[in-house]
Amino acid sequence: MAINPNGCSPMALARVPAQEGCVENLNRASVMFNANLKNLQSWASPNRSFTLSFIQESKNVYFVAITYNSVPIWKAGGGPGGAVNSSAELRFLQDCNLQLVVVVGPTTSLVWQSNTSRQGINSASLDNSGNFMLKNGNVSVWTTFDNPTDTIVPEQNFTSGNVLRCEFYSFRLLSSGKMSLRWNNSVEYYTYRGINVTRDLNVSSPSLAMQPKGILSLLDPLLSSNVFMARGSDYGDSGDGIPKFVKLDCDGNMRMYSSALSDGVGNRVVRWTAVSDQCEVFGFCGSYGVCRYDEADQVPTCGCPSRNFESVDPNDGRKGCRMIGDIKSCQTTMLALNNTLFLTYFPQFDSDYFTANIRACRSNCLVDSTCVASSSMADGTGACYMKRSDFISGHHSPILTSTSYVKVCDPALPNPPFSLRKNKGGSARLKIGVIVLGSDYASGVPVQLSYKKLQQLTKGFLEKLGEGGFGSVYKGVLSNKVVVAVKQLEGIGQGEKQFRMEVATISSTHHLNLVRLVGFCAEGKHRRFSLWAYEEFEKGNVGAVVDRRLVEIEIDFVQATRVLQVSFWCIQEHPSFRPTMGKVVQMREGIADVQKPPPPLFLSDGSGQSSVVISSVSSSQMVAVSSLASS
Repeated sequence: MAINPNGCSPMALARVPAQEGCVENLNRASVMFNANLKNLQSWASPNRSFTLSFIQESKNVYFVAITYNSVPIWKAGGGPGGAVNSSAELRFLQDCNLQLVVVVGPTTSLVWQSNTSRQGINSASLDNSGNFMLKNGNVSVWTTFDNPTDTIVPEQNFTSGNVLRCEFYSFRLLSSGKMSLRWNNSVEYYTYRGINVTRDLNVSSPSLAMQPKGILSLLDPLLSSNVFMARGSDYGDSGDGIPKFVKLDCDGNMRMYSSALSDGVGNRVVRWTAVSDQCEVFGFCGSYGVCRYDEADQVPTCGCPSRNFESVDPNDGRKGCRMIGDIKSCQTTMLALNNTLFLTYFPQFDSDYFTANIRACRSNCLVDSTCVASSSMADGTGACYMKRSDFISGHHSPILTSTSYVKVCDPALPNPPFSLRKNKGGSARLKIGVIVLGSDYASGVPVQLSYKKLQQLTKGFLEKLGEGGFGSVYKGVLSNKVVVAVKQLEGIGQGEKQFRMEVATISSTHHLNLVRLVGFCAEGKHRRFSLWAYEEFEKGNVGAVVDRRLVEIEIDFVQATRVLQVSFWCIQEHPSFRPTMGKVVQMREGIADVQKPPPPLFLSDGSGQSSVVISSVSSSQMVAVSSLASS
């Protein structure tokens, strides 16, 4: 786009088709886009893949963004800092500065600017890689690739001078070549030097590049070859035409996504996650918040340490908790939190680390007026972390060996035991494997399909329609051209027999608003064995699970039972429930108690096979009970 005194109006700008090698005119001191005309004003790249425009994310909340398949890859001012209302305008000023402003009557408020005043900008372009550039002749003065907000896309060069941000979180490439995630620009809760890299790299000017085939690589002139920092689960599928990008989400985690176009709208499928356990992200649950996994949904949830605290926002647990009472002006005591850790990362290690037994870890904090909480690791190191900041971030898991203490006004009021949530009937909440929308099948009898067949009819689970409880939904087409939706169930704990009985029951259910079950798939030898083994273990029939050659000789069934219990902990679906190797050894040797393990959830074989159903939605259909261990 050439910036020309004769220019064109904003409406004309939006309607001029962008062609390879041509530019569009824009008058200096003009309004490029207006939020209330977001559907009429946009700027497309020559290949029509990327668009610069106002986008609406919620009621009267807009952003100036570059999108691909309707998925934002850059926002002016970032998010949520760049959020504006419908009175916002994107302006190009006469001094060559690009500004996002909000206009209310005679008042104009600046939200974001390019800081390109008096730099001779005479053209602009949005290229086929999604990079928006302001140029002085052939020289790029300012680009979105050099000023990223929260995303890295292919062909973008992300250097150690760039930063991705989202709310309190930031992502950096350090000068050492390591990737880093930080909270509040200070607490570094994640660093990574690369796949199979065991020592520091010798680099001079490192940069990250997102390859179209789904690999995030580290580049540097001193490296003989690129270092792989992350591979997406679909890496290598460069010919599928599905764009892939890396994004810092506002929950503090870095993820790699692929985005396929479905009905004109791009979806996002997670292909890699930097921090595998979301509860290990510092500050995820706000100050004094404790993160744990819901035993029914296995999603991270936030709560307060005890009834000595109240939620800052009852509708949003992530905003943390506030203490009831002032510990500076009351009689204090230490509240014990078993299997809980107050996260301690760099640069907190040196000032907060002590060697002390569990009793001293508690009492030392109680008598120290600057200490608000402490964590005794109980992992054999004797480590005790004292917390002196007003912001502490908690993590609870039944496999954590640590005990934490928080200073509260006497008396301490522990939370009631965490248990499965209750439904209206008062019984423990059950896990539900919902059946997804499909289409009637001529025979009316559900067909058992192989996993290979499902891959064929979904084209390798290519087109994701959505994601709900316990799995993702994909579009498929049967051999008779019937369009179906396939839901790949995850996290359902019933056995093979129960699963087939539910299939038979559901297939005979008919309703005006529901269509019949088309078919199902239940493959995965490891899943079958694990569920059978647990069922035998529950019956007390340990001998049925033990190798027959061992049963023929005299064995210690107490030890065998202990080993079985440990093994069921080790195969838990969520990483947060799996014990560390140190804890495994302690439990196996009888040094640490072994709590009753939850039943194994859906397990898969090497190809990732699992139970899959093809049919309609009903919240009362396949039910699986998952009895999880109490904390």
